[in-house]
Amino acid sequence: MNSAELKKFICEGGLDGVIAADLALDVEKTKAKYISAIESFEELYGVDREVHIYSVGGRTEVSGNHTDHNLGKVLAAAVNLELLCIASPR
Repeated sequence: MNSAELKKFICEGGLDGVIAADLALDVEKTKAKYISAIESFEELYGVDREVHIYSVGGRTEVSGNHTDHNLGKVLAAAVNLELLCIASPR
């Protein structure tokens, strides 16, 4: 969907269930953040381009970085940070 359609979809509650249930985030605050990110994308790359939105929760490794891939021990924790990406095919 293009950027205008995605903003409308978000404003009309299209992601409310995912934001509230799956991400456990404040719905209105998260919607505003997503729309702001889309608008920043539009300023840089133009309006009405096909876009995709990706959100990933944070994780940190205190000790043992990459040892978990080799059956080693690792001390990891979730953090309350999010990586948010708005992307478009070239």
